[in-house]
Amino acid sequence: MAGGNYGTGQWQTKSSKVAQAHRIAQIVSNRSLEEPPFWPKLFAMAEPPVNQSFVEFGQFAELGLLQPKAEGEVPAYDVPLELVPSHGEFQTFALMTSISHEAQYEDPYDMMGKAAPMLVDSERVTEDTYIHSVINFGFDPSFPLYDGQPLFSANHLLAPVPGPNGPVSAINQTYSNLIGNVAPTAEAIQDALLNMSLLRSDRGLPSNRIPVYVVGHPFIEKVLKEIVGSVSAPMTSDNRTNVQYGIQEVVADQYLTNPYAWYLSSAPQGVDPKSGQSLIASFQFRNHMRAWFEPATLSWNIAIRFRALWMARDWRGINASAGAGPYSV
Repeated sequence: MAGGNYGTGQWQTKSSKVAQAHRIAQIVSNRSLEEPPFWPKLFAMAEPPVNQSFVEFGQFAELGLLQPKAEGEVPAYDVPLELVPSHGEFQTFALMTSISHEAQYEDPYDMMGKAAPMLVDSERVTEDTYIHSVINFGFDPSFPLYDGQPLFSANHLLAPVPGPNGPVSAINQTYSNLIGNVAPTAEAIQDALLNMSLLRSDRGLPSNRIPVYVVGHPFIEKVLKEIVGSVSAPMTSDNRTNVQYGIQEVVADQYLTNPYAWYLSSAPQGVDPKSGQSLIASFQFRNHMRAWFEPATLSWNIAIRFRALWMARDWRGINASAGAGPYSV
């Protein structure tokens, strides 16, 4: 990051405070466009609540099936079933640096001009690192969702409601989005596709999610691309057709911490997805940069902040395997 091409003289301490504020805002905007974060590939942006340090999304099981009705009879009655809500809390992150009085005159590398874009880069990497923790901790039961299960589980509760010792299923059914500890193969990806094709709603009825990405660490990118990019079945000696050919896009994501895990994901569609998944990020403020003068030391300080949350609103629309490497769980 320190070796990036940040230009020269982008921020000067000898201009007025108003001019500097405008210049800093321009630097933030330009650098954000030049080097956008990676997380929007898998996470949707959600609007933050007003005057709250948390979000809570109410959840409901949809209405059930229509029932046969004889002539003259009143139709069967049903109501949506209120479920355990999903909850997330905002956190603030910040970083600052200083330019001493001496450095304002002795700065052969123009660090004064590079400070602002370097801070923008620091925020970008911080966002990606923390927002990806939703996926990276997705196998860990210490980070449960609203149904008491981690993001990737063989026992997600359908229609979770409060019980005496934690959430229970109101319809006594569970579903899995965990594909076990298997290496990525055409057959393993087909198992994940089948699992997503048979997905059930909180009423136990068919639900629709369309997988568009096969996601993995760059360590297994070659393997994933061979699976979805080969006309013939990969790693076989016959001429069988590869049923995975060209169906999903391979996404190599360096912010994933397990180099052997792989994921089948729908497109991110936010809080109320129709055919995608609902991994979300929300910001109360972002790329909030300020500079100020310190009279006692004649130093200039510059800092950047953001306040955000990241969470899985629901587990549907993304399946996962911890892989077959030494980091499998």
